[in-house]
Amino acid sequence: MDNKRYFIKLDVITPLAIGAGGEKDWAKGLDYVEKDGNVYILDLAKMAAAGVDIDRMTSLFLKMDHNGVINLLGNKLDAVSARIFRKPTTTANPIKSFIRSQMNDTPLVPGSSLKGAIRSILFESFRDNERDNVAVFGELKGGADFMRFVKVGDIEMSQTLLVNTNIFNRHQYGNEWTGGWKKGNNTNYNFSPSQFNTIYEVVPPGDKGFGTIVLSKGLFEKFVEFVEEHNRTVRKNEKIISIPHKDEKRSLLDGGIRKLFAIINEHTRNYLNKELRFFEQLPAERTDEIVNSIKSLLEMIPSDNSSCILKMSAGSGFHSITGDWQFNDYVNTGKWDNEKGPHYRGVPKYKSRKIVEYDGKLGLMGFVRLSEIDPEVIKNIAEEKKAAKEEAQRKEAERLAAEKAELLKRQKLEEEQRRQEAMLYDLRAEFRNLLQMDDWNGILSKSASLDNFFLADSEISDFISKAKNLENIHNARAAEEAAKKQMYSQPLSSLLPEQPSSSGQLLGIVEKWVKNGNTMSEDEIPMLAKSINALIAKTKEREKSKVLNDCKRRIRSSLGEDIASKIEKLL
Repeated sequence: MDNKRYFIKLDVITPLAIGAGGEKDWAKGLDYVEKDGNVYILDLAKMAAAGVDIDRMTSLFLKMDHNGVINLLGNKLDAVSARIFRKPTTTANPIKSFIRSQMNDTPLVPGSSLKGAIRSILFESFRDNERDNVAVFGELKGGADFMRFVKVGDIEMSQTLLVNTNIFNRHQYGNEWTGGWKKGNNTNYNFSPSQFNTIYEVVPPGDKGFGTIVLSKGLFEKFVEFVEEHNRTVRKNEKIISIPHKDEKRSLLDGGIRKLFAIINEHTRNYLNKELRFFEQLPAERTDEIVNSIKSLLEMIPSDNSSCILKMSAGSGFHSITGDWQFNDYVNTGKWDNEKGPHYRGVPKYKSRKIVEYDGKLGLMGFVRLSEIDPEVIKNIAEEKKAAKEEAQRKEAERLAAEKAELLKRQKLEEEQRRQEAMLYDLRAEFRNLLQMDDWNGILSKSASLDNFFLADSEISDFISKAKNLENIHNARAAEEAAKKQMYSQPLSSLLPEQPSSSGQLLGIVEKWVKNGNTMSEDEIPMLAKSINALIAKTKEREKSKVLNDCKRRIRSSLGEDIASKIEKLL
């Protein structure tokens, strides 16, 4: 058999978490905010595009001011989020994010993570009594490391969600060690989801992805030939190259993917049976759910090894990471002596488990099914995914274009509002000055062309109201003056009273009549003299001289010397 590439499908069975690294964990008030039962993963680029004040936001991030961030974002929260999840529960810890493809920003199962899980199982399968990786796989420096003949590609997944995890722990109850749930420094029987918990971003059960595994049988055989030739001709001071467990490795590569699946299934079956006994013998609240989930996983392992059930990534624990060769029984793992300090002396080894809650049930994390698949099926699926991705990109482009148009519209409106507010400020100052100068007409003329934005302003409305009041006063005065002018346009004879009440009344009429532009005619001289004589006649004797002199003085002032002398001759 030569080098063989196998196309595989990865089906997620229990929530799968592959960490992006501690530096990528999401901190509340910095990387995400919570509102209305949702978790919003924030995107700085989207914030800038949405017009969020980045300087203010940065200040809030530095203080991890969760409520301040929410208040600043307001109704833009959806638009500035990279992802939105339903919150499973509260936690005091950062959220563990899932690793993503740099190119497509999709959840990614790295080939290195899958290969690492397989390596641990092969270590346990190949070894006799060795505990050292080099003694089992061969030296990396000399090219003998067997895992270079097993190549695993990255697998892109479709979706993620958030799940809650808690720590199941052995603890001492009286003189016995029993099972319980960890709550800080304490462990007890009762399950509390939001105490000493961690939320993970996971690929959910039911999601699937596609990738490849290459088993390089041909390359391995060439390497064996090279080593055998090297060792036959090796010089005295040269090092013999070792290929440990050569027959087992050759058997795996000869058997192909089905042989690999068989090794994985045997390992997983043994592991699950030991975990089953662990939880059956150390019961606590809701451990029956874990027991049932383990039994379901055992039932999924196919007897014909047409696929395999594999545990990987976050929540794997000591036994899976090391290849699970140390113990045949997880309940009796021994106790710490002085290896971890006096505080741990007498405590059972490897006693904790990370348990996930999904769909209302508790269970183990990170179980997947690997199965071989026809390349044509992958091709069709890839084409469907490509079409779906292109459609999603088109919709995203439309959404972004709509967002951009809305943003430009909003910016234009805000700019127009700022311009109008500046104009309003200047208009208030102008109206204030016009009112101080009683230039009501200037205010009313300008207000006739104003739109509703300015007319709705209370200060401008007050200025216009005052201007209208001034206009009304002016019009009343003008009407009064016009009436007076109309009255004093008549002949003086028609205005003079037959019996004047005083010199002020009589001569006031004359003065106003003259001021209106009239000229005394010869016919009206006798009429005025008659009115004055009537006034003198009714005046008391002791005041006659005073009234007469007053009349003469005012007549000269208003009618001139020539007319006054003619009138005086008739008095």
